[in-house]
Amino acid sequence: MVIRKIHKWAGIFGAAWMFVLALTGFFLNHKNMDWLWRVQVPSMLFNKEVKKEWPRYFEAIQSDPLNTKKIILAGRTGIYLSEDSGKTFRITDKSQTYLLRSFQKPDLATAFFAGSSNGILISDNGGEKWRLFALEGKRIDSINIFQNFIYAVSEKRYLWKIDIATGNTESLIAGKIPVQEIPDSIALSRLVRDLHYARGYFSGIGSLFINDTSSIWLVWLTLSGMTVFILIYLSKRNKISRNMKKTVKGWMKMHSLSGGVFIFIPVLVLLITGILIDHPDFLKSISGKGVVHQKFLPPVYRDLSTDIWNFDFDGKYYRIGNRMGVYASPDLQQWKLDSAGFSWKMRRDNHRLHVFGMGSSNRVLENNRWTKQEGHVHMIRDFTNIGGKPFYLHQHSQGQIVFPDPENGFPVYFLMVYLHNGLIFHKSWVWINDLVSVLLLMVMITGIIRWVKKREKRKKNKRSRVLS
Repeated sequence: MVIRKIHKWAGIFGAAWMFVLALTGFFLNHKNMDWLWRVQVPSMLFNKEVKKEWPRYFEAIQSDPLNTKKIILAGRTGIYLSEDSGKTFRITDKSQTYLLRSFQKPDLATAFFAGSSNGILISDNGGEKWRLFALEGKRIDSINIFQNFIYAVSEKRYLWKIDIATGNTESLIAGKIPVQEIPDSIALSRLVRDLHYARGYFSGIGSLFINDTSSIWLVWLTLSGMTVFILIYLSKRNKISRNMKKTVKGWMKMHSLSGGVFIFIPVLVLLITGILIDHPDFLKSISGKGVVHQKFLPPVYRDLSTDIWNFDFDGKYYRIGNRMGVYASPDLQQWKLDSAGFSWKMRRDNHRLHVFGMGSSNRVLENNRWTKQEGHVHMIRDFTNIGGKPFYLHQHSQGQIVFPDPENGFPVYFLMVYLHNGLIFHKSWVWINDLVSVLLLMVMITGIIRWVKKREKRKKNKRSRVLS
């Protein structure tokens, strides 16, 4: 009886927000869905604190080397052009865009390339118009240019070499990184984030599948649980027919399907990691210099074939960047760790190669020597020169340019993010998320206990019928 009451009341108080967290979490794992950025919601739904977060959704920036007053800015809502050093922008293409690069053509004109959700785009007229150049239908994760070739990554696993003059595309096959070249440990905070963001279990879509299954099942459990509660409430008050009472039993059976038992562990991981991520200072304090040894890590950390975040070639060495670091090879087959630490973004600037970290240091490779960039902010997305000064694009960028506001409201994805973390209500909403996480944990534990008891009861009744 106590278990049933705990299950009931924890579910009643937490079900609605459990549903929101599960549903928004699912879509946050699929941010490449185009409609999440095309469908817009009114800006009046967001408070000032949330609106201040908008600049972090711009992914790339590139000024015109021949005219630094001309600046191209790009993000998942499209490509924007400024001709007054970033004071005003206008949208010139609505493709989801993650990368921008420029190339000086033989006639001294500047060609701009953009890595998008639908291949590599090119603009021959200063960013006014864009057309498809290569790799149609592929999500482009990285672009770097050396001499007359583009070196690109798509879907975090496929490497490409593209001739800028002809557009001819060559698929490059990379050998597997030797296990002995993979660092023997990672930071605890890195593992926490990877597990929560659907990239911490297996290579390929394995991690995403686990998190998606957990989210979908939680959506089902909350909906079916609320339906059962309402139907039982009406049944006790004779507000439904006898036939409808049979429906109640059907809903109860569907609500107690055994699938909930099997997703308990991944849901528990999501709850714990979610609470830790909601409190970054606490996560930092408990992890400190804490690391997790390779032998205790999930398989994804030993197979990095689907974890290629960036790609570069300098005429002598190929380099790929992943969550463990930057790896170098003269032939794409024999890989050596060149620089440890998550290589989140990589950009070639003539003879210098810039690597921007996520939970790791920013560094530059020049003359075969890596140098840490002290004093730079965390998680730089891109950089360019504006008015002769370097401009670093990151989540707190401000001052040198004025970021364009959304045209007719904010994207649905923006709403999903700030519903999920609660900032749309108040910065202290994370404590509500924590409470709901605890309630969900209680619901799942008591639910499993009830399921086991009912299962044992059914077995006992079956044995009794056989004996009789």
